[in-house]
This record gives sequence, structure tokens and C-alpha cells, in this order.
Amino acid sequence: MRSSSVDPIASFLQRYPDTMLWLVYLMVSVVYCYFSTLITGTIFTPTHTDYYIYLLDAFAHGHVNITPPYTYDLSSYHNKWYLYWGPGPVLFLLPFYLLWGMNASDVIYTLLGGLANVALSYLCVREIKRYFNIPLSLSAKVFLLVSFAFASPNFFLSLAGNIWATSQIFAITFLFLFYFFFFRYLNSDKHYHIVASVAFFCLACLSRYSLLFHGLLLTYLFWHSKMAGKKISLRLLLSVGGMILFFVCLGMLYNYLKFQNILEVGQHFQQGNARYDAIVKSGTILSFKYFWHNVYYYFLNPIYFSLSGHILRIDAEGNSVLMVYPSLLLCLILFFKYQQFDLKKRLFVVTVGLAALITVIGLMLYFATGWTQFGNRYFFDAFPLFFLLLVLVIPYTSETVQWVVMTWGIGINFVGVWIFFFGH
Repeated sequence: MRSSSVDPIASFLQRYPDTMLWLVYLMVSVVYCYFSTLITGTIFTPTHTDYYIYLLDAFAHGHVNITPPYTYDLSSYHNKWYLYWGPGPVLFLLPFYLLWGMNASDVIYTLLGGLANVALSYLCVREIKRYFNIPLSLSAKVFLLVSFAFASPNFFLSLAGNIWATSQIFAITFLFLFYFFFFRYLNSDKHYHIVASVAFFCLACLSRYSLLFHGLLLTYLFWHSKMAGKKISLRLLLSVGGMILFFVCLGMLYNYLKFQNILEVGQHFQQGNARYDAIVKSGTILSFKYFWHNVYYYFLNPIYFSLSGHILRIDAEGNSVLMVYPSLLLCLILFFKYQQFDLKKRLFVVTVGLAALITVIGLMLYFATGWTQFGNRYFFDAFPLFFLLLVLVIPYTSETVQWVVMTWGIGINFVGVWIFFFGH
């Protein structure tokens, strides 16, 4: 009797192996919605910095300057206000604007964007698994999905709306769509997949300019073609080149309409926190003089455990990503297993590793760390690259290690987010 009751379940899971993962995703969605409602009181009310909706409204009326009631952190130029954030996310927000107009809630669409990122991260895992023929257990799949959902900047950024979180969340949505179609092309060699991939990469850059170096992944196409004994067709190169040229011209046109300068995004005219006024006015946005300050707040500054008051003492300037996003530590396994990889994996690790290195160096040279925050939100620019590497190394970690790392990541992010929003 016992075996007959278990067999149908086992048979069902064998026929539909992703069922358990989507049940986990449903649980993730419930937790995201619960935290968001707890933090905001109601997810249906927009925040004061719902700037993208004002940008959509500006586009609808034939101009690029916005007229919001609240102007903090906008760019002021010739007595008009502009966004210095890229315009890419408006594509996702158009349905919300059409349905609710200026009352569209950035809390809702940022929350949905964050949940979309979790789903897309898993869809990318499936494509990577197929391309590299990686054996992934159910435990490993759950680890990857849950670690991204709760122990990455995606969790903190998805919960409360606001322009800073909205821009990052939807930039990563475009980025994962880039990854997804990139691997779909590697698995199928269908040209429209790589054209779609490049389009989403360009949209990611038009949402967050610091994602530019993720484009180094496209160089892997040449290695892939060489290993497969195929040549990249001239038609494909022209299609990709034309797509990139279109979006570059689109971005330059947008900048010109705002500031009469195709290279000016607006940060030099930013009217934000007073602590950055001197830096913004000087134009020293990137410099080696910020390097060690950023290294400390990105990698070294620990979260302190306190027996009195709050359980955790966090630093809104930033805390070590190695403590807050512990799955990153598993990427160190690459140093021990790299020699065991086949040529395809080695070349991919080198390509992704180079993109990650340049992206992180760029963050170290930037004048700000992402303050105010829990964890380190700017590190979301690089985290997806490490996530790709994590898929390669997770088969070499025991289930015990996976559960310990996952439990730590969930715990510290749940408590840290709670303290950030309610502990001050």
C-alpha cells in the first residue's frame, strides 16, 4: 500500500522534473509579496520617486524632460528636470502606464520585475545545463534558484519600489534575457536567437550603462563556432552589427535631446545627496582615488553581530558581499577544478571571468558605493556573471555545503532587510 501511494508521485516528478522548482518559485513569490507589503504598507501606492512613469508620460507628450512633484536625484539642465538613468525600463512599464496612467505603482512593477528575474535566472540555468551537459541534482537546482532569490541584491531591490531599485531590477531583467537567448543560440544555432540576445543586451545597457562589459560574452561565439567547426555567417554579423548600431544611435539621440551632447547621460547635472555635490561638480566620476574605499565597503566591511539591540548591525554604506551573498564563495572552487574542465568550459570561464573582473574594477573606481542600502546593490552589476560561473561549480559541492550556504544567505538577508527598513 505504501509503495503504491508513493509511485504515482515519483512517476509524476520523473515526467515533470521542474514541478518542484516551480513550487519553490511559488513560495519565493509569496515571500517577496509578504515582505513588500510589510515594508510599504500597500503595494498599490507609488513612491515619491516613480520617475519612469513621468518619463513615459513625457514621451507620450513629445518631450524628454519630466515634471514630477519631487525632484531629488534628478538632473537639472536649463531649468528642466531629466533622468540620468537609462530609458530602457520604460518598455516593461508601458502596460502599467496604459492601464493606470500616472497612478501606476512602482512598488508593484519593481516587485514583479524582481520575481521575473528569479524565473529567468532558472531558465538560464536550464540552458547552461544543456549546453555544457552539466549534471544538476534537484538540490543543486533549488540552491541556485533560492540563492539568487534571497541571497543576492535582487531580494533587497525588489521590495520597495523607488527609481534606484527599479532601474537596477529591470536592467538585470534585460540582462538575463540576453543570457537566455545567448545560450538558446549556443544550443540551437538559430540566428534569430542571437539577434534577440544582442537586442536585449543593448536594452540592458540602455537601462544601466555599467553593464556594458557583459558584452564580452559575445566573443565566446567565435570560440563556439570554431569548436563546432562552423563559420559565423556574414548575414549574422551584419544583423548583429546593425542591431548594435541602431541602439547606439538611439542612446545618443536620447542624450542629445536632453543635453545637446550625444555622450552626456546627465550625471554631471545630478542634484542628489549633498555628500556627492563636490564630486559631481568636479566631474571626477571615475578615479583610482576611490579604489580602496570601495574595496573595503564591497568586500571587507563585515556585518557585526550584537548581543544587545539588533541582532545584526549593518552599514548603509555597504557590507561585504562575501558575507551577504555567500554563494559567491563557492566560485573559489574554480581554482581547484578548472584543470578538470573540458576546453568548452575553460574558454567560457575565461570569457566570463574577464567580464566579471572588468565590471568589478569599474565599480571600484566609481565615486559611490550605492548608499543607502543593505548589502551592496551596485554589486548586482557583476553578480549575474558570478551566477553563471556558479552553475559550473555547483556539481562539485556537497548537498550539506549547499544547504549551509543557502541557509546562511537566507537568514542574513531576511534579518538584514528587516533591520534596514524597520530598525532605524
